[in-house]
This record gives sequence, structure tokens and C-alpha cells, in this order.
Amino acid sequence: METFNAIFVTLIPSLLIAIATSLITVHLSLRKFYTERWWEKKAEAYEAIIESLYNMKTYLETYSDAVAEGRDFNESSLIQIKKEAIEGRNQVLRAATIGSFLISDEAATSLFLLRDKLRKDIPQTSLIKDFDEYAILVTKHLYQVLDIAKKDLRVG
Repeated sequence: METFNAIFVTLIPSLLIAIATSLITVHLSLRKFYTERWWEKKAEAYEAIIESLYNMKTYLETYSDAVAEGRDFNESSLIQIKKEAIEGRNQVLRAATIGSFLISDEAATSLFLLRDKLRKDIPQTSLIKDFDEYAILVTKHLYQVLDIAKKDLRVG
């Protein structure tokens, strides 16, 4: 009986320590996993927004340059670039609406400001001034969101 008590006295504390250690390890591992997953989601959101802003910028600059130089535009290229610009604008509007769910409040504010300035459609006319103003505006917010994303994601 004494052997059983001796085993019991030495086994129980070891077992309790092992269980406690296992629970703590699992908890910390899950917390790390969720934090990493959240970071990945934020990175994907920023990537989509930055890509959308870049598409808008490309369309506006390409078309503005072509008009300024008097170049004829390949119709299919113009349609594709314009489609990407409109998709980019819609993505920016969607991101501004979602707000700080995934992105920082600072990035959401920048997108709200851009959204308010982009209420009207992307210029349909060949007025270079319109395209240049939009391109400058989009470029400004593109670099602003890039800097905010770097700080928020703690990269660069």
C-alpha cells in the first residue's frame, strides 16, 4: 500500500503539471495562429486596395498621356484599362465602406476622402485636365495608403 501511495504522491503533481503545461501551450498556439491569420487578412485587404488604386492611376495616366500626345488608342486596350480603373474605383469605394474592420482607421479615413472626391464617374471626356487631376488625386492616396499599410502591418 505504501508503494501505491508513494507512486500516487509523485505521479499526481507530475500529471497536474503536464496537463497545465499542455493547456497553456495549446492556448498560446491558438492565439498565435489567430493573430497570424488576422495579419494575413489585413495584408490581403491592403494588397487589394493598393492594386485597385494602382489600376485607377494607370488608366488615368495612360489615357491622359495618349490624349496629350495625340496618339490613337487601340480600342480593346482602352476598354481593358478603363474596366480595370472602374473595378479599382469600386474596390476603393467598397474598402472605404467596410472601413476599419480589416484596415486601420487612418487608411479608412484616407479612402473616405478619396471616395468623396470620386463621387462622379471616372472622366469620360478627353479633357486632359480632368484626367490629370484624377491621376494626381489617386496617386496621392495610393502612396498614403501604402505608407499606412506598412505601419499597420509593421513591414518596411
